[in-house]
Amino acid sequence: MSIGETLSHARREAGLSIAAIGRQTGMRHSVIDDIEHDDFSSSGGDLYARGNIRAIARVLGVDSRPLIDAYDANRQPDPWIAAAKPSDPFIMAEAPEVHSPWQEPEPVTVSDDTVPIKMGNLPEPITTAEQSDPTTIVQPSDPIRTAGSVLPAWASGPARMTLADRRPSIWIELGAALLAVGALGGILFVLGANGRAVRHATVAGHRHRSNARDAAHSERTRRSSADHSAGSPGPGTSALPASGRSARALVPASITAFGPGGTGHGDSPQLAHQALAGNAAAPWHSDWYTTPRFGNLQSGTGLLLDMGRMVTITSARIALGNRSGANLALRIGNSPTLASLPPAARAKDVGGAVLLSTAPTRGRYVLIWFTKLPPDQSGTFQISVYRIRLHGYP
Repeated sequence: MSIGETLSHARREAGLSIAAIGRQTGMRHSVIDDIEHDDFSSSGGDLYARGNIRAIARVLGVDSRPLIDAYDANRQPDPWIAAAKPSDPFIMAEAPEVHSPWQEPEPVTVSDDTVPIKMGNLPEPITTAEQSDPTTIVQPSDPIRTAGSVLPAWASGPARMTLADRRPSIWIELGAALLAVGALGGILFVLGANGRAVRHATVAGHRHRSNARDAAHSERTRRSSADHSAGSPGPGTSALPASGRSARALVPASITAFGPGGTGHGDSPQLAHQALAGNAAAPWHSDWYTTPRFGNLQSGTGLLLDMGRMVTITSARIALGNRSGANLALRIGNSPTLASLPPAARAKDVGGAVLLSTAPTRGRYVLIWFTKLPPDQSGTFQISVYRIRLHGYP
């Protein structure tokens, strides 16, 4: 195998990528790829090429000496000029500038035993014929190139990447870091969303259990009232004993606006029927006031439902506007006056859908009575109702 095939095979056997070799040697990825394809032109010369081969072989655990020998054997020697005895170290000198092809330079004197060498305009290396002088011109197996400056021994080590060479890898590393940060942010977002979903589900479960406990408590209260207070109804009302029947929807015979002075003093009486229609876009609404407590003009406002007969009320579902802040009471009695309608259930600072549960309470009239108003979009205070559903026994 060639040098490049040997290094490529060793890298694949080691399970390393070109990028991993580049990080350990400090060499550009393109230079490593060229060497694996037996192209050493990007190394910058023989000296650097040998150093790169040694560096890659060192990382892969391969003996670099056969590779260097193969590299030297395959390289074409450059034209060079050197004069010395075979046993002496090679001495290099810079020839004087030749101004024309026909002008011969002066002899270069390096030492006393140096033989003058004449240069012509021949492109090939100059050789000499046999001479009586023992000094000969030799061509070593590893020619020394005279062009450029002589490099120190440490230059044969791995070539280090400059900032310009590292710029593409820097951008790649920066992009990878940003992708990692984005992935981490996505994971945290998903975990946070799941956490919120779990919290919401937990809250919903608590509310469901709370409603179940309230319903059970109401049932126990109803049974207790039936067992101990069957003959002791409240003022204008009466409690029924347990009959085993299921509560059902009760339809009122009429509805009207109601104020502290009765049915003739309610807010927006012409819109009262819209409180039963179930249309959120067209509700009944009170007058607007400057404060939540009706601007100190009255104690409250509401809607009076006439059931047309005596019924037993167990709960009321009331759909309000979306803004919270309303205080209301469910009042049940046998006479359409505020004093004759005692509270059966209350709610504070509510909005939207409101459920009022009560012990089974008997009466003909049901009053939805507001004592505090929520804010509206105009900076004043006003209540709106678009659905009322009553449940109980006829």
